[in-house]
Amino acid sequence: MLKSVLSASQEDKPSRPPHISAMAVAVFGIVALLIWWIGSSNVVTPAGYVGYITRDAVFGKTAFYGLQIGPTSTGMGWMLRGKNISITPFNFERDFNLDDGPLSLDGMRVKFHVGVAWRVRASQTKEFVEKYSTIVGGEKLGGEIEKAAFNEFVAQRLLTFTLEQIHKRRYTEISDQIGLITDDLKAEGAKYCESTPFEILTANVNNVQFPEVVSNAAAAKIAREQELQQMDSKLQIAQKNAKIKVAEATGIAEAQRIISGTLTPAYLTHEAIQNQEKVIDSKTATVIYIPVGANGIPMVNNVTHK
Repeated sequence: MLKSVLSASQEDKPSRPPHISAMAVAVFGIVALLIWWIGSSNVVTPAGYVGYITRDAVFGKTAFYGLQIGPTSTGMGWMLRGKNISITPFNFERDFNLDDGPLSLDGMRVKFHVGVAWRVRASQTKEFVEKYSTIVGGEKLGGEIEKAAFNEFVAQRLLTFTLEQIHKRRYTEISDQIGLITDDLKAEGAKYCESTPFEILTANVNNVQFPEVVSNAAAAKIAREQELQQMDSKLQIAQKNAKIKVAEATGIAEAQRIISGTLTPAYLTHEAIQNQEKVIDSKTATVIYIPVGANGIPMVNNVTHK
């Protein structure tokens, strides 16, 4: 009897259509996919950048996900976020003018230009973002993050070093030693950044200028030095010409002495006879021979001039 009642009760209960369960599963899947799509992102890193990728958390802390070197992307990932850090070179420049420039050792104001080329080391991008990045927020391209970090942690040290190099030299030494100052600045930058994500590529200190009064004095000094150099050159030329004239006079005197020593009566008689023979042998000359000396030759005598 009880069994009959239960059977009747089960027969009276309506059965659930099977398509309702499938629809619920489908709706749940669509909602889950939509939530995943909304919460996911594809982080793109262009060429010349390293992507610092993190994964956000609904509960807990954001965690480091990885690095990627562009051009590339992560593909769609759950709650992925990224900052792209440029690893291409940047230029840092600073001009010091005569109104705000440093003083030399002897108190002269100096105008000059400082230029430094640098970049972030790709292998230390994670350290750069976590320890040196001073900008928070979303992705920023154009170097804002990199330049702000360099100005904060490196630039001031390099400028201070350069000012120290200028201050410890006299103004007359600065222009001549500007190459040495540049080399020292690059070496100091490389040493200072050795344990940081920053790499110093080149450094340069140039366009050194001084107040007008100093420049005019320097120009006058250079003009005087050039004038003295010209005078020294003229003096050296005159001395050389004098030596040449002395040498020529000495040579002439020596030649005259030698000639005077050889002009003996016998030598002159020999030369006269030789010349007479040449004239006699000539077919185009008429010779009239008038002996005036002994043996029919010209008379030769040494005459002493008083």
